[in-house]
Amino acid sequence: MVGLYTRYRHQFLAWALRKYNLSEEDGYDIFQDAVIAFYENVKGGKIHQLNYTIKTYLFAIAKNLLLNKLKYNQRFKDHPDEFDHLINETHFENDIIVNEKNQFVTAHLEKLGEPCHSILKLFYYDSFSMESIATKLDYKNKDVVKSQKLRCIKELRKALVKAFG
Repeated sequence: MVGLYTRYRHQFLAWALRKYNLSEEDGYDIFQDAVIAFYENVKGGKIHQLNYTIKTYLFAIAKNLLLNKLKYNQRFKDHPDEFDHLINETHFENDIIVNEKNQFVTAHLEKLGEPCHSILKLFYYDSFSMESIATKLDYKNKDVVKSQKLRCIKELRKALVKAFG
């Protein structure tokens, strides 16, 4: 793959820089992504027989990546406030979702009862080690705590899947 990259990189860059006024850095990135995509197509069995030269196929991938990048850049260049709004809206929505999940986890942690509540709180919130939890809660050893913690996590996970899908 390295040979493929070095063999055609300069030809692609010369063409892309001249035709699309692309920065050299973007050109390198796009061509590298094209070589990776080519490799993944070969490795994944998507290419059984090429009707074109390797260079043509590789340049077609690179050109598609280049055009997608230009289209993306142009869209947000024409409407920068739309992009800012999209980021802020997505960020706000993500904050709400995270907050709802945190509230659910906290509420369900209370419902789990003992020993789950204590073990998970000590481990995740208070950063206790398994040995420290075993000592504090009077367990035989850290392995017993670890097993109990896994059962508690499994129960908590079932509740999360049920609530959030």
